[in-house]
Amino acid sequence: MRISTGIRRFWRALALSAATVGKAVSLPRNSCFYAAILTCLSIPRVFAGNSIPLSESQQKFVNELAAKSRTAGNGGAAVIAGADGWFFLSSDIRFLSVGQFWGTDAAKVSRAHKPESADPIPTIVDFHDQLKRRGIDLLVLPVPPKATIYPKPILPTRGSGACAILRRAAQTRN
Repeated sequence: MRISTGIRRFWRALALSAATVGKAVSLPRNSCFYAAILTCLSIPRVFAGNSIPLSESQQKFVNELAAKSRTAGNGGAAVIAGADGWFFLSSDIRFLSVGQFWGTDAAKVSRAHKPESADPIPTIVDFHDQLKRRGIDLLVLPVPPKATIYPKPILPTRGSGACAILRRAAQTRN
C-alpha cells in the first residue's frame, strides 16, 4: 500500500492506535476505527492511494460537487442550497471535490495566503510535537462533511452511489 511521506510521518508521529480511540469514545476497536477513518470520502484514498479508484458514478458525483463549489465560490456564497430545504457549507463541498490536499498537491488546492502554509501535515505534526513535550496526546478524528453522510440532498440524481467507495475501502481493510 502506497502512502505519501507526509501522511506516513503524520501517522507515525501520532502513534494513535484504534484501541486508544476506542477507549476514548467507548466503542469497540474496529467500530471506532472505521467510524473515525472511513466516514469521509478522502480518507480511504489517503490510505490506499490510487488503488481504490473512483467509479464513473463516483467521479461524476465529485465533478458535479466541483461545479457547485465553483458556482458558489464565484458568487461568494457561504452555503449551497440542496433539495428539500437542505443547505451545505460551500467549503465542505469544495473539500470533497479538490482531491488530495496535502503534500505536493497542497499548493494546487489550498486557499492559504502563504504558500508555505498550504500543506496541513507539517502544522499538525508540529502541534503534535508541542503537545507531546507537555505529555498530552493528540487525538485526530476526521469530521465527515454533511454531503458524505447525506449525499442525496446536494445531488439527488447522483447521491445514492456516492458512498460506495467507503464500503469498498472497509472491505479491503477487513
